[in-house]
Amino acid sequence: MRIYEALSGSEDFDLEKLSSEVGALPEDAMRPGERKQGHERAWLFGVLGRMTQMRLQEHCYPQFNTYVRGGYPTGRFSLFWGFYNLIGAIWLQMAWLLEDDDSVRFCRLPDCRRVITFEPGKSADEVGTIKDAEGKFKRNARGEYKDRSDRLFCKGRPCKQKYHYRKKAGWPRYR
Repeated sequence: MRIYEALSGSEDFDLEKLSSEVGALPEDAMRPGERKQGHERAWLFGVLGRMTQMRLQEHCYPQFNTYVRGGYPTGRFSLFWGFYNLIGAIWLQMAWLLEDDDSVRFCRLPDCRRVITFEPGKSADEVGTIKDAEGKFKRNARGEYKDRSDRLFCKGRPCKQKYHYRKKAGWPRYR
C-alpha cells in the first residue's frame, strides 16, 4: 500500500526512503535489472503489479458457482473470488483498486502517471462579506472556483505542454 500511495501522490518520492518504509520485497517482484534511470515510477508500477499477483496466488482462489433453486440448477453461473484468510481479502481489494480505472484519475501524459486531485471551491459565505465598507460589491466575491471535473493533466507541472508537443511531433501513443 505504501508503494501505491507513493505512486499516486502528487509530489516526487524518494526511492531509498520508500524502500526503508516498505521493507524487503521478494526478488521476483523487484527485478532490479529492469530498473532504469529516469523511469523509476514505471518500474514501481511493475513491482506493484507483480507483488499483487504473487499475493493473490498465495492467498486467494477463483471459485465457480452454480445457482440452485429448490435443489435444481437454474442455468445461472457466476465466477467470484474466495480467500483463505483476511490478508487475502486485503490483497483482493488492492487488486480491485489497481484494476478500476474510474477509482483514480491519472495524468494523461504516459511518463507522468500522477494522480489528478480535485479541490472543492469556496463559496462567498466562506470567503467573507460580499460588500466592502462603502456598501459596494467586491470583485471576485464568489470565492475560489473548484477544479474542473474533466481535467486530464496534473496541476503545476508542464505535462500538458509536453503532451501536446509530443502529439504534434508524431510520437507513438499520442493521439
